[in-house]
Amino acid sequence: MNPFLEQLKKEIIAGVHPDWNRNQKLRYVYMMAGKKLTKDATFFYSLSAKLGNASLSYEELKRKYVENGVDENEVICKSTSLFLKSIYEELGIEVKLMKSAVYQRVYSEDKSECFDVYHYFLCCTGEEDKKYFLTLSSDLMNIQNNWQTEHFASTIGYQLREVHGKTNVAYQGEPIQESTMSLEELLALDDSIGLVPMEKGTQLKPGGALSYYENAISLNSVSLVDSPFIYQRAKGLLASRKGYAQYLNQNSEFYKKAFVFQREDGSIISLNDTPLSELSEKDIDDWNLQMLENMPEANEKVAKEAIQKIEIIAQKLKRMRKRAIEVKTMEEGEEKRHQILRLKKDQAACHNLLHMVSYLFVPSQYKDPQKGNEISTDYLQYRFENLFVDFMMFNKEEPSMLSRCNGLAEKIELLDRVLMDLFGGDVFSKTNEDAKLSRSVALNRETGEYHLFFQLNNTLYYHLDLDTGKLKILPDVVGYISNQSFEFISDSFHAQILDIEESISKK
Repeated sequence: MNPFLEQLKKEIIAGVHPDWNRNQKLRYVYMMAGKKLTKDATFFYSLSAKLGNASLSYEELKRKYVENGVDENEVICKSTSLFLKSIYEELGIEVKLMKSAVYQRVYSEDKSECFDVYHYFLCCTGEEDKKYFLTLSSDLMNIQNNWQTEHFASTIGYQLREVHGKTNVAYQGEPIQESTMSLEELLALDDSIGLVPMEKGTQLKPGGALSYYENAISLNSVSLVDSPFIYQRAKGLLASRKGYAQYLNQNSEFYKKAFVFQREDGSIISLNDTPLSELSEKDIDDWNLQMLENMPEANEKVAKEAIQKIEIIAQKLKRMRKRAIEVKTMEEGEEKRHQILRLKKDQAACHNLLHMVSYLFVPSQYKDPQKGNEISTDYLQYRFENLFVDFMMFNKEEPSMLSRCNGLAEKIELLDRVLMDLFGGDVFSKTNEDAKLSRSVALNRETGEYHLFFQLNNTLYYHLDLDTGKLKILPDVVGYISNQSFEFISDSFHAQILDIEESISKK
């Protein structure tokens, strides 16, 4: 075991509370190790020689797999399982190293020698002597992004599908009657060892403390009541048809100008900073006039609808202003609470109307296409360059979501998850280069750094810096690639291993 793993092992064991039961110890070790390890992408890329001359040699592959040689924190499923096994055994937990029945054979260059690569995971004995399957190597991305795990106490079907009339099994040895943990049980287990530090219902504040399950984007409408997957909640708010429409509205110039206006005397007022009770009716008239002046050119029908809705908002604001002034003088009690609730409902109604007006002026090519209509390049470009970039926190001063991941493998897995969630399988594919949106991994042979490239409709090309989170369009992609020593990698680079992990390690 290398010095990094030796130190990590000591730190993890030191953090285990002596009064914890076996399930708590299993979970704590699993989560703490997952925060520090990273899957050895170069090992898997090299299995099928996808790195060309930059692939690891047969001797290096053998050292990493057969001899369990780990460089720093870069692990494979076998070394990950052995690392956890050593900790669990030291904690007095019964654990068995599990080995897949299928394998990939790796040959030396002259074919005189070979070894077989299997998929490894653990079978651990928890409370009430229940048997739990653990596959940490498949959960590294989830843990590092503060998402719920998918491969802790998961089920692994023993019998796989028939191939050529022969029934295959998932792992070697007799079948094990494994137990699983429900989402509620996992949440309770996490809470019992301090992995959910915030109380349920606590609001997420931008720049403030973040809960255990959360997305990089701070959304005021998201709280722990939406757990366990705040990522899923955030995705719904931004990527659903309704959420995307609101995203378009809120990012339109018309909407952005709606909250700041100039009084007749030239002073600037922000509706976000100025209480409604401190405005005059003349101020609201000035706001109304500015909104009409800011209206983009539109046909008569659209313009008429926008003018009507803006006038409705202005009249609502005037009524709300009067009520807000009255509330300030009211004594505490049921009536005051009732009036405050009415003000909040009216405020929400004004926002909804403003969204409707803003949507009238969103260019049609950026809106979600109607069912059956062709997906245009303009639509994909806007959604990719804006929604995807904002969701991943790319091109920002603050770190992107990628900064949470320990290594390349977790970054790629995270990107694939988000791209699939934001675009769907009809648009995005990580393997089909003819998809409307696809991505490719490339190794710069001179620097040893990995790069990511995207293409939209075989028309637009982008480069992503996996370290800085900077995404840029490439007007001359051929020239950009030609000027650097790139080795492009097929995403079937370790299909045999990933297929095993994905097929036998699912809930």
